[in-house]
Amino acid sequence: MKKLTLVFFIVTIFIILFFSFAPEDRINLVSVFYKRMINDPGQLCFDLRAKNLKDIESSRIINAVTNDQKVIVTYKSKNGFSGYEKDNFKCELSNGSFDKEKTILEDYRTAYSEVSEALNDARKNMIQALNYSGNTVQKRVETYLKAPADMSTLESSLYQVREAESDRLIADGEKQLNETRANFEKVNTKYEIIKNEYNEAEDIYNKTHNK
Repeated sequence: MKKLTLVFFIVTIFIILFFSFAPEDRINLVSVFYKRMINDPGQLCFDLRAKNLKDIESSRIINAVTNDQKVIVTYKSKNGFSGYEKDNFKCELSNGSFDKEKTILEDYRTAYSEVSEALNDARKNMIQALNYSGNTVQKRVETYLKAPADMSTLESSLYQVREAESDRLIADGEKQLNETRANFEKVNTKYEIIKNEYNEAEDIYNKTHNK
């Protein structure tokens, strides 16, 4: 019993001395290791999200608040201007525990929703460009090219100006159509990638949560 008490006393003294005199980065390493060991939701959320930070090594958790469904991690990280900035990470929980698969699924669900909306906008823009390139431009071109049968010199000059203007309108319509079509194809490609990743994340989630 005395030996056990002595060991406990020595360990306690060591811990006190360590946290009193050890460099801050060493203390942080011990703290992070401990939190990972006990599956702390805030630390696990930070580990997942911090991959996108500019300077992971300098980033630190300030606070972590959990409720029934989410953990919100407040952290500070270097902002690239020799200073620090604060921001938040959010992750999903299941029964109070960090749920990596659910978190990734929610990320892809949000991304899928956003890219779906962007795809609809791109489709609308392309339809508008098609209408402009077709009906609208054609009507304006016809108006510009109308001229009397017996044109005077002045009227002939005006006709040439109108003809040049009609060419410009057609070129503008084709340019707008090509730009919107290229944007639509770009967004559509991204949409297909996100949709596949979302479906994969959903499959993984279902496999891990429906056992």
